[in-house]
Amino acid sequence: MSDILSSKQQLLTRYFSRRKYASKEMVAYPDDEISQKAFVVTEGVFRVFLPFEDGQEIVKKFLLPGDAGITPYQADGTFVVSCVEAVTAGEIAIAPLDDVLVASQSDPQLMQIINFHRENQISEKAQREIDSRRLGAKERYLKVVDQLGQWADQVPLFEIASLIGISPVHLSRIRKELRQTVTKQM
Repeated sequence: MSDILSSKQQLLTRYFSRRKYASKEMVAYPDDEISQKAFVVTEGVFRVFLPFEDGQEIVKKFLLPGDAGITPYQADGTFVVSCVEAVTAGEIAIAPLDDVLVASQSDPQLMQIINFHRENQISEKAQREIDSRRLGAKERYLKVVDQLGQWADQVPLFEIASLIGISPVHLSRIRKELRQTVTKQM
């Protein structure tokens, strides 16, 4: 996996241009210019979410440095109306999707990265389904915090709650319970 990620970083200079985003800056709207792009997060944390007409949003996932995306289509080819927003200040390398797909025909490294991304996206989706059925809210929260690593403190709790499918109030209770458990163990 590290070979693929280092290859991905090398390819950025060949096919992708970089753009910096401020915290809370929208990167992609459903019909925006990035909607027909391939991208790789190079710095910061970004969230992928589904907006609804009533103003509600559901966070689908967080993107960390090294994560890639091809919008608006998922790996299985289905159309998705997702938005991408910077959670922290960050940078994304972007290339026109058509250019990346044409280049991948003659560049085995790029094809390997695209295939890796597609396989990873499918397994992430399957793992989220399994987790939602097998893990409780506390375990899902701990898993997300572990996945976010150093970025966990910078992601708003209401967005983590949305990702794991619980209310912010329920997440506050879980966090309080975890703090109490740690305090008792000391």
